Amino acid sequence: MADKIDKRTKTVVAEIGEDLRRLREDLGVAQNQLAKKIKMEPTNLSKIEHGEKNVTINTLKRIADGLDLDLVIKFVRRRRG
Repeated sequence: MADKIDKRTKTVVAEIGEDLRRLREDLGVAQNQLAKKIKMEPTNLSKIEHGEKNVTINTLKRIADGLDLDLVIKFVRRRRG
């Protein structure tokens, strides 16, 4: 069953996927190569990169490790006004 997520969450998921794809490509790592390294189906990695699949922090950590990157998550106050 497809993940049901609201519009705002879809935007965040899409941004994460775009950032991930861009980093992976900048590092010269093929999608299939990364998927194999982190033991993930290539179709699932593709869905994450295209913002079609909600992703857990644990999965993001696996992907970051597979790319030899640090995963940094931070909360920032929203600007008001």
